[in-house]
Amino acid sequence: MIKGGIAGRADDITKIKGVLLAPTAIEEVVRSIPGLANEFEVVVTKKGDLDDITLKIEILQNPR
Repeated sequence: MIKGGIAGRADDITKIKGVLLAPTAIEEVVRSIPGLANEFEVVVTKKGDLDDITLKIEILQNPR
């Protein structure tokens, strides 16, 4: 289970490696994959001049 609350707004658009990334686009993909829960966390970190993104997703224990 991912712990914590919402850190940001659902409509926050972030530029990662020159690409605009909208959390709603990630949500659409996560919800379309069977076996994944609806909860996810996007972590954006800076490594020097580059941005790095990590996506943490909950997996359903008993997928339908």
